Amino acid sequence: MHKNSRLSNNNVPRSIQKLRCRANFEALQFTPYIEELGRIIVNSLRSGGKPYIAFHLRYEKDMTSAEVKELRSMRYSAQHWRYKKINGTERRLQGRRPITPRETVLFLTAMGYPSTTNIYIASGKIYGAHRLNMVREVYPNLHTHFTLSTKEELQPLVNYQNKLAAIDFVVARESDMFVYTHNGNMAKAVRGHRRFNGFLKTINPNRY
Repeated sequence: MHKNSRLSNNNVPRSIQKLRCRANFEALQFTPYIEELGRIIVNSLRSGGKPYIAFHLRYEKDMTSAEVKELRSMRYSAQHWRYKKINGTERRLQGRRPITPRETVLFLTAMGYPSTTNIYIASGKIYGAHRLNMVREVYPNLHTHFTLSTKEELQPLVNYQNKLAAIDFVVARESDMFVYTHNGNMAKAVRGHRRFNGFLKTINPNRY
């Protein structure tokens, strides 16, 4: 069967097919501004020769709305949201719930990371932003794209969550270790890119 697709195997040698896939993957690039700002943040994190961990803490409202009473009420009051009964405890036992900021501290401590560890939080707006304070109390070197960029640098991106996520992607991609707490699209994309670049250290905590 002949397919009119650049990545279809139209009876070409496997080596050529691999080259096609690699060339197409390498061609995927963010805009120069996003790559540049991402590099600025990476350089800031690595100043003084320090390594850093990129922690994808997926604890935004959309992830917690099934479990937190306040958000569940908001969810049911919005007509465009689906009425779907979700048991938070059951999802947790199935490993389908991201870990909380408190559990993040427990995980890092159990893994033996000292309080001086350099940590970048790759995330949208955390539900209950004060929850990060408990992480910061134990790991004061806690950073986000907001703390490592100026208002002027973020101004072109601040109203576009996908562009801010792209900044997080660049920083996570270049990290010395990437930890993700939910196996969503962002985590899969970063994990795949790091694997492509040489199986860089990536950890998925056991949530069961």
